[in-house]
Amino acid sequence: MMDLFVMPSRFEGLPVVGIEAQAAGLGCVFSDAVPAEVLLSSHAIQIPLSASNADWAAGLQRMLHQPCDRSAGAELIRQAGYDINIAAARLQQQYLQLGGQAYPPGGCGNTHNKRRALFMHTLDQILTKKDYSRKTPASLFYKDSPLWQKLLTIGCVVFLAGAGLGEWKPINSAVGGLPKAISLGVIGLAMLYTLFYPDEKRLRELWKPTLLYMSLMAALFFWSMVIWIESFAAVSSMIRSCSKIVFQSIAILTAVALVYLFREKAIELFTISICIANTAIMLLSIPGYGFAASIQSLVTCLITFGDADGYALQLEIHDLTFVFGQMILYYAVFAPRTTRQEKRKRCLYLLLCCWFFLVGMKRIAIPAVVLFVLIALLLRKRKVPGWFYPAVGVCCILFFLAFLYCVRYGVISRLLNSFGIDMMGRDYLWSMANPYYEFSITYIGRGFEYVDTIIAQWYNDGLINQPYPFHNDILKVFVEVGFPGFLLWSSIQYVLTPLFWQRYADQETTLLYLSELGYMTVTYLTDNTAFYFWSTMALRLVTLAYAMERKKPPEPKVWMPDSRQEMRDRIHILMKEV
Repeated sequence: MMDLFVMPSRFEGLPVVGIEAQAAGLGCVFSDAVPAEVLLSSHAIQIPLSASNADWAAGLQRMLHQPCDRSAGAELIRQAGYDINIAAARLQQQYLQLGGQAYPPGGCGNTHNKRRALFMHTLDQILTKKDYSRKTPASLFYKDSPLWQKLLTIGCVVFLAGAGLGEWKPINSAVGGLPKAISLGVIGLAMLYTLFYPDEKRLRELWKPTLLYMSLMAALFFWSMVIWIESFAAVSSMIRSCSKIVFQSIAILTAVALVYLFREKAIELFTISICIANTAIMLLSIPGYGFAASIQSLVTCLITFGDADGYALQLEIHDLTFVFGQMILYYAVFAPRTTRQEKRKRCLYLLLCCWFFLVGMKRIAIPAVVLFVLIALLLRKRKVPGWFYPAVGVCCILFFLAFLYCVRYGVISRLLNSFGIDMMGRDYLWSMANPYYEFSITYIGRGFEYVDTIIAQWYNDGLINQPYPFHNDILKVFVEVGFPGFLLWSSIQYVLTPLFWQRYADQETTLLYLSELGYMTVTYLTDNTAFYFWSTMALRLVTLAYAMERKKPPEPKVWMPDSRQEMRDRIHILMKEV
């Protein structure tokens, strides 16, 4: 039970709690900063804020000892107009006035009564009878209908899994990268859906990331054109280069199309698709070796950490295996885990990705994933300055230049050989590349995909056993696009893109992108992954889908007056309008 209600506010509007206290029959003491309209009973007083502590104490004592009938408080407040029936009558009168039919208590005749009854009936229909709930369209194919979503989901999974199945070595040996074109079906579905149900909001959200992604392809193409014109390159080299750019563009646009259709759920669908593709490849490879031999080969590979032979060697699917590393990084650190269902999905997909990642057994990728999972966990909860991530990108570019210098002059080879590390012929390939480039700012390159030409030539001349590139994509890019092109390629990926994600979304999205790119960078240094189809798609898709939920809302436009007088004039105008 309360004895007294005291509100010594310095700033206050009309306090409803003060009216409720008087309705309960309490004595009330308010400061003079509270509007006088709150004083509804004789048991409510105001004391100036400027009064002394003694004056306040005396006023409180007086109100405590003043007799008060608490049962009469509610009726007193009702008489002051704070009653639902009185308020409803006032509201009705206001609506009648708005309708142009305000009447005195005695009524205004039969005609007016009819008009009044018609108006009140219409008002009653508007306020109480109209059903404002969302109606389900009669058609099964309305926008975002469950049937549409199921068809789109099944279609995208089928197209992606079918394209992924093209990584199976017998298919890949027969038709090369042609099955990757099946993923164009995802782009077609997105275009079809946009044709029937255009979503301008999503299109506005996605055009900037798409432009950023495609700027890398455009930069490589136009710089290669400069090189081709300057060196009178062969048409075959141009065709090979353009075909690689086309396939890279398909990978990027497929990622964008998935995010357009499913937003953040695109990551889950992509994971399911590549898991289906990898499972199909595992099952299709068993008949060629027998079930028992296949299991034995797989167990031996896992126990020996990479001693692959027979069936296990058939499962060394380079591109998809590196993609599973990216997905492990996402599910281990960044995947949502708020609800129980999200936690279950995260654990399931993480286990599946780890399984297929180990089955593919790319030894350099395993420590790279572990390293960047730890780095992401360390930085995720830390607030870093806005310049931090772009500065990391600049440091990466400087490291690449130092690395290229050491590769050019054999420092890396001598260092690794001194530790007894088997470079598996990489040092031989790097030394053979020396006559084809210069480590100089004036070196402009030989054209995108030129390295494939010289590798084919070495293979035909019997200088190498397999027609594989340098197993060093940093060197490959430098040889092909030269010093200016390399700076352009690395700056877009390592500096401009982190800056973009910081402004477009937030620092956590930037951290996700740089963690995925950092993991892939390790493979760039030791393998040929920079322009792998699926790796390119996953790197763009995961970050873009994640950014959709973390995108910063546009800052509201707030009018700020230049002076107090402008503010007074504006208020005066608004008061006149009211």
